Amino acid sequence: DLANDGDQEVWAGLQSGNRWAVALLNRDSSANSTITVNYTMFNSTATTSFAIHDIWANEDMGSHTGSYSATVGPQAVKYLLLTPA
Repeated sequence: DLANDGDQEVWAGLQSGNRWAVALLNRDSSANSTITVNYTMFNSTATTSFAIHDIWANEDMGSHTGSYSATVGPQAVKYLLLTPA
């Protein structure tokens, strides 16, 4: 994992085309959590932009610079694909 903050975890793997597959994991059994992916986790600069795609919802979340935050339900996972923008 790239980040672990108690019940919140960020897992990522580099894909072709400098894209990243990212899993946001909320291990809390009773509360939503806002989990942030800081692009510095990928050895990128704070000005790096990625287009975010929610894989399970099949929804584009737009381009974000520096970081991306998402709300993840209790004991849930959000899977994202980050493509350089």
